[in-house]
Amino acid sequence: MDSKCIFLDIDGTLVDYNDTVPESTLIALKRAQEKGHRLIIASGRADYMINPKLLSDIRFDGVIASGGTHVLCDGKTIYESIFSEEDVKFVSAYFRRLGIHYLLYGRDHLLAAPNFWSETVERMLRAGYSKKAIDGAYGGAVTVENLAVQTGIRKLAYFFAQKTIAEISADLDGRFYVTDYSVGKTASDFFYGEMNLAGVNKASAIEIYMKHIGAPLSDSIAFGDSGNDLEMIRFAHTGVAMGNATDVIKANADYVTRNVDDNGIYHAFEHLGLI
Repeated sequence: MDSKCIFLDIDGTLVDYNDTVPESTLIALKRAQEKGHRLIIASGRADYMINPKLLSDIRFDGVIASGGTHVLCDGKTIYESIFSEEDVKFVSAYFRRLGIHYLLYGRDHLLAAPNFWSETVERMLRAGYSKKAIDGAYGGAVTVENLAVQTGIRKLAYFFAQKTIAEISADLDGRFYVTDYSVGKTASDFFYGEMNLAGVNKASAIEIYMKHIGAPLSDSIAFGDSGNDLEMIRFAHTGVAMGNATDVIKANADYVTRNVDDNGIYHAFEHLGLI
């Protein structure tokens, strides 16, 4: 078959919720690349948060990071979306007023409030996060005294909102793209999510990447499992939902494979004739 661009979410897709890469997934990725297909990470994680095993074992042809706010092709940045200083002050004031915990995704580090490790993480553990997932996702977070004055911010993640995504989006006048977060599985009453600038998501990033390499959208395949994958599952020519995906992702996918820890990637690659 012709060379395809395969866009792959990380958490719940390439790695399980203990931040482990299944061996069958690595085998499938290597075989697909040997057949000439392009492999592109499409994650809510920042580029500096990506599981080192993935990057050491596989030479990816691109990375969509921080939920579509940062796009790299062959190791070079081709797109970046940055909050203005006013944007950061605006959302910081909103979350402080409601007592909602949050993190900022900077260009080089995750930025957290001083109480992140003592309070936020403890509540995350009680809500159902595994310690391994927390360490994998947030271990490199740098604490700062005042999140509201930070610059170079691509994305924000929030926790314990006690408000729905729709309510938060409405509160913020539609200025931001708000969706749920995909790192770890938690209690059903744990309201958490992430936000980019309006119009910036994994689908917009796929469009940028495909245009950059001069490939038609018909060559795109996207794999995902949760809220921030919805737009790319709909946008790509072929959208694949993991067996552990949310019902919404499955309903919008062209194909549903097995769970991430049940050879889901390998099974889908075989089904689609990629290996």
